[in-house]
Amino acid sequence: MYLDRGEAEAAERYHEESLAISREIDDASGIANALGNLGLVHSFRGELSEAEKRLKEAFNIQVRINDRRGQANQLGNLGLVYMRLGQFDSAKEHYERAAIVDNEIGNRQGQATNLINLGGVHFVRGAHDLAVAALEKAIMLCREIGDKAGEAAALGNLGNVHLQLRKFEKAEGLFMSALRMDEQCGNRSGQATALNNLGTIHRARGDLNQAERCYQQSLQMAQGVRDRETEAMALGNLGRVAVTRGQRHEACTFLQGAIRIYDQMELVNAEIDDVRAKLEELGCE
Repeated sequence: MYLDRGEAEAAERYHEESLAISREIDDASGIANALGNLGLVHSFRGELSEAEKRLKEAFNIQVRINDRRGQANQLGNLGLVYMRLGQFDSAKEHYERAAIVDNEIGNRQGQATNLINLGGVHFVRGAHDLAVAALEKAIMLCREIGDKAGEAAALGNLGNVHLQLRKFEKAEGLFMSALRMDEQCGNRSGQATALNNLGTIHRARGDLNQAERCYQQSLQMAQGVRDRETEAMALGNLGRVAVTRGQRHEACTFLQGAIRIYDQMELVNAEIDDVRAKLEELGCE
């Protein structure tokens, strides 16, 4: 519950306590659930090696006790780790394995999550039609089961597809819907992401002042919940605004701030490569 609101430290404390209690009473299911949740905390922070370790531990226990829903959860969560490491084939394999289990046991929330995740794989590979189909199906399923957090995530991801296709009006509407839903859920990390995405819409349209406002709001919100990846993304985008304005010093400051955060994480993605390239182009010291 804490991580859904972007409160990683509180989540870690809660799940460490849960793990200790479960081990004390030799509750295998509780141990697996706590390990899986701790894996999500580490993934959120970009501590991907530790996340992978915890999630695999959880998965192995759930195989032993035949907890199929838990197995599906950890397969999907491992897929997220591999996605963030840039290992898209491995991510897709884990998402598909999770989907098989969730389909067999009739876990509709898991099915929706798998569609969102597979949509993400299609997106990074440039398969826009497949991404749209998966995400639109996920949105419908989330609405049927009342999963607002999942719906917000799917809306935001669908917005990114339309943004990449330069369908700005469509993308903006989706990002606004995601923002409102995240506000209803109290998901401040999700709100920070939506604001960052809205800033990119305004920047693409040439409205640098509005873009800057959105990025600054995203930055403050991300810092408030210690969402380091979104904080770095906002800093990188503020750097891009400064580059467009010809403000070299400000651009270097923002971009260097983004890289300092990324260097503390284990992420592999095109965003980090682009920030590094811009720093090199500007000759930032």
